[in-house]
Amino acid sequence: MKVCPPDCAGHADRCPKRTGGGIRLVDTKTEAGRRRAALAPQMLTKLRGHKAEQDAERRAAGEHWEDHDLVWCQLDGSPIDAGTDRREWKAILKLAGVRDARIHDGRHTAATMLLLQGVDEQTVMAIMGWSDRRMVQRYQHVIDELRVEASRRLSELLYGPEEVPAPKPKKKSKKASKQQKRKNVNIDKASYATTPATRPGEAKIIPFQRSA
Repeated sequence: MKVCPPDCAGHADRCPKRTGGGIRLVDTKTEAGRRRAALAPQMLTKLRGHKAEQDAERRAAGEHWEDHDLVWCQLDGSPIDAGTDRREWKAILKLAGVRDARIHDGRHTAATMLLLQGVDEQTVMAIMGWSDRRMVQRYQHVIDELRVEASRRLSELLYGPEEVPAPKPKKKSKKASKQQKRKNVNIDKASYATTPATRPGEAKIIPFQRSA
């Protein structure tokens, strides 16, 4: 196996010199990772309550508290493991009766809701931290489908369910029609007693049912 150089950070999980492990705190990938976020008053209330709980945990931990200036952390201030975060996310979805989804799907939902509410693209890009407009375009087909569905529901609420026209009977092709006529003629010939010698004034043709 190839030995990693001293400054290698590309595949640390496969490095032969890897020891221990754990969580590393690193900077954001891009400048867009550091941005302001506008929060609704209800969310601010929740965050203030969370901060009060965290302060109580800090006092309880005393000298064992690890101060990393994190909004969400463990009871001793240390970072939350990604696996633990994922398990809690799955448990919340199950309790809420929501279909299974990835944590990152929550970000997709947020972007979809913003665009569906008519928020302009530049604002959405700033909120989501996107620098490429192509990211917005990836959501357009989903937004169009949701808007059509919303319009359908509103129309149904105002005017009632749309009447679905009954399917029209299929037209028979000329070939099938000719075959049916030929079949009818054959049945008529087989179902009547006729003689070529029938003349005016003689008995009329009498229909009869053929015995099985």
